Amino acid sequence: MVKNSFLGALVQSWRESLSLLAPKNSLKILALTLKTYTQMWRALITGAWWFLLLVPIIFFATAIITFGFGVTQPSPSYFSYILLMALFHGLIQFFLLCAMRPSVSLKNVYYFFKQLKLFFFFYLYFLIGLAPAFRFGFFTMASYSSAFVIFMVFETLAGLFLLDSGGRLVKVMMTWWRALKMIVYNAPILMALLAVFGLSTYGYFASTGFLLRPLCESHNYNFSAGGCIASALFASIFYVLCLAAFFMCLLTNLYTMWIHQQFKFYYDEK
Repeated sequence: MVKNSFLGALVQSWRESLSLLAPKNSLKILALTLKTYTQMWRALITGAWWFLLLVPIIFFATAIITFGFGVTQPSPSYFSYILLMALFHGLIQFFLLCAMRPSVSLKNVYYFFKQLKLFFFFYLYFLIGLAPAFRFGFFTMASYSSAFVIFMVFETLAGLFLLDSGGRLVKVMMTWWRALKMIVYNAPILMALLAVFGLSTYGYFASTGFLLRPLCESHNYNFSAGGCIASALFASIFYVLCLAAFFMCLLTNLYTMWIHQQFKFYYDEK
């Protein structure tokens, strides 16, 4: 009985998910996403301007550390590099989520500082997403591994559940499970979005010369190689702030809609 109930709810949710691909619905979601994207930047500029000022500083620090110590794999410096990249990109995406999520609170400086108490858990999510980098290399994964794109969906949804948890430990521990359930219940539309976003991601990194596997495998680091690393870091940051941020805004709008329509699927714990 429980199994039939689950399958019935799953089929129904998949049908509703596929209806979002209709041109009329797709245009509405796209327009809403554009609005969310502009509101995100407004919130960042007014409430997190201090963090935006830190972005170029952290970027240059990352480039200097990368160039100074190298990122040969495997090595302690490579491990430190991955942790640093996770911290940097994790902070950016965390602040993006805080800015784009719907909230009754005024998104001022206090709002963003208040959310920082949850960053530790989000950082753990991000480290798990970068786990393939320890095996295959960061640039290889980011350039053409579908795991990077797929995990961004999980990371965004889990991050939104995390921010809605209010910092209560029990709810924090349930964010992964709830994010996985949301992915299962809405798999068709997410698979379609992953295909579009995955192709866009590959095209972006390919066009910006981000295919740097030979550089990562080489031990002969010189000034030009350091310049390539700095260029790659800049390209990845631009990717996060533009293409990835837009995709995250889209997921945020879908998350908000699904929370209202499918609330019992995610908050039925006793």
